[in-house]
Amino acid sequence: MPRSAAIPVSLGDNFALYHPSFGDTGYVMCGAWGFAELCSRKFLRILADELAAAGFPVLRIDYPGTCNMLDPEPDSGLDGWVQTAVDAAKRLQEVSGCRRVLFFGLNIGSTIALMASQALGNVEGVILADPVFSGRRYIRELQLHAQMTDEGLGIALSGKKSDTGFSGFKMTEKLQADLKSVNIGKLELTSTPRCLVLMRTGDSNDMEMADQIEAKGCKVERRVFKGYAELMATPATSIISDQLIADVISWSQTHFAPQEGSDITPARTDAGPVILDGQGFTEQPVTFGPDNRYFGVLCRPKGETTAPVAVFLNAAYNHTVGWGRIWVRAARYLAERGIPSFRFDFANIGETPPTEGEPDRILYTSGQSYDLKIATDYLTDTLPNPIFLVGRCLGAWASFHYAHSDPRIRGMMLINQLTLIEKSNYNIDEALVSGARPMEEYRHRARSLSTLKRLVTGQVDVVSAGRHILSHVNDRIAHKLAPYLGNLTETGRNRRACLGIFETHAKRSVPIYIVNSENDGSLDELATYFGADFAGLKVYSNVTQTLIPNADHNLTPEDSQLSLLNLLESVLLDPRWNDTQPLQSQAAE
Repeated sequence: MPRSAAIPVSLGDNFALYHPSFGDTGYVMCGAWGFAELCSRKFLRILADELAAAGFPVLRIDYPGTCNMLDPEPDSGLDGWVQTAVDAAKRLQEVSGCRRVLFFGLNIGSTIALMASQALGNVEGVILADPVFSGRRYIRELQLHAQMTDEGLGIALSGKKSDTGFSGFKMTEKLQADLKSVNIGKLELTSTPRCLVLMRTGDSNDMEMADQIEAKGCKVERRVFKGYAELMATPATSIISDQLIADVISWSQTHFAPQEGSDITPARTDAGPVILDGQGFTEQPVTFGPDNRYFGVLCRPKGETTAPVAVFLNAAYNHTVGWGRIWVRAARYLAERGIPSFRFDFANIGETPPTEGEPDRILYTSGQSYDLKIATDYLTDTLPNPIFLVGRCLGAWASFHYAHSDPRIRGMMLINQLTLIEKSNYNIDEALVSGARPMEEYRHRARSLSTLKRLVTGQVDVVSAGRHILSHVNDRIAHKLAPYLGNLTETGRNRRACLGIFETHAKRSVPIYIVNSENDGSLDELATYFGADFAGLKVYSNVTQTLIPNADHNLTPEDSQLSLLNLLESVLLDPRWNDTQPLQSQAAE
C-alpha cells in the first residue's frame, strides 16, 4: 500500500512531522545536526513509518535554526533545542491522543532526548543512538570531520576555506558554547527511564555513555548500531540497515507495546495550513500529489509578486534543505526580494516515500521526470507565476530532461551538472563518493607534495582515483573519435541526443543558465559536447554559462553561495518575465 508523507503540524513558531498511529504510546524523534542530519534524514523517516505501522505514533522534530525551521531571534542556543523536544512531547499527545511519550535521539539528538526526558520527568523510555557523551568532544569531532570533508571536496587543496562553518553548515557561537558545556557524566538525573543504547562497534565513548547512565539508575540495554558506517558515510549513498530498524521495533514492543483495546482519541491535526512567519517571507510545509506522497515547502514573499517561482531540486540524496542548508537560505533570500520559491523532495529522497514498485536506488531515472510533473501540476494549481527550475547535479540533469517536454517550464538554471546524457558505464554512486573532479584537478593533485605524502602514507584510494582518471581518458578519446564515427560510438549518440534537447529548448526560447564551479567535473561534461572552450554553446542564443570561482561541487564556501544568490536574484527579477515575448538569456544580448 502506498505511503503518504508525514503530516506537517504546528509546533510553536515552527512545525514538526507527524506519523499517525493507533497506540497509547508515542515517540518524539530528535535527529542529528549538519552532515549527519543529511545522511540520516531518510532513515528517520523510514523508522518513524515502521514505528507507526507497529502502533506507535511519532512526531519528528528539527531544532530552531536548522533544516526548514526559522532562525530564532534572539539566539536560544541549546535551551531552545531542548525546549522544542519538551514542547513536542506535549504536542504529540494533543495530535495523537497517546498517554505515554518515549524519546528517540540520534547523535546530538540523543543528548537532547535525554535532557528533555529529565525536564518532563515522567518519560519511561529513551533510545540513544550513536549518543554524544561530551559536547566538547562532539565539537572537536565536527571540526575534524569538516576538515576531511573539505579535503574530499577539493577545498583544502586549493587553499579555500569552508567559512560557512562545518562543511557548509552554520552553528552559532552561543550554541557551540552551550554544547561544549554538556557532559552527561555530570548531568543529574531526576528520573531514570529505561534506555536502549545503540552503540558503534568498539566505540569507547558510546560505552562510557551507557555505563554512566546505568550507574545513575537507568535500566540500560546495549545493542550494536548496525550499519552505522554505511549510513553516515555520505548523503550520496546512505545505506539503511533493516536489522537496525527491527531492533528498535522489537525493543519498543517488548517494553512499551500498545495496550489491547486502548481507548485512544482519533488523531487530530491542524485545521488549516501550517504557516511559518519569517522576516520578509512566509513558508508553508505541504504534502501533495497522489496519496499526498510528496513533501515540499512553499516560500512566499510578503506581498504580491509576478516574479517566477524558483523550484529548488534535490542534489543526489540531499533532502529539501540542500547541502549546508543552501536551498533554505536561497528561498528566504529571494522571498525578501519579492521572488517566491518551492523546494521539494523527489520520490524516495528525504521526506518523500518511494513510488510503489520502484527500486531503492533511484538517481538519474525517468522517475525524476514523473516527480517534476507532479510538482509542476501542484504549482500550476497553486501559483500563477512562471516556473523556473533550479537544480544542482541530479537536479540539473532532471531539469534539463524534463523541461523540454513541458511548456509550463519557462526557464532553468543548471548548476554543476555532472552528466547531461547518462553513459552506460557511468557509476554515479562512485562518482559522488569519490568527488566531482575534472581531469585538470587530478593533474594539479599529482603535482602536489601533500598528495605525494598522502599517497606514501596510504591515505589515497589509488584504485578509485585510477578508475576516475581512466574514465576521463576514455571520455576524451571517445570525444575525439565521435566526429568521425558518429552514431557508431556511444559518445556520438549521446552528443546527438544532448544537442537535440538543447535545440528543443532553443526553439521554445527557454532561457538556460549553466553555472559551474571552477575545477568541477561538470566542466568536462560540457567540453564533451561543446568543445574545450565551450564554443559550441554560443550557437544557442537562449544559453549563458557562468563560472563561480573558489567553489567546490557543493558550493560550500560563503563567497560561492553569495555568487549564486546574486545570480538567481538578477535572473529572476528580470522585468522581461512579464513580457509576452519569449525571454532570452542575458548572454544573447
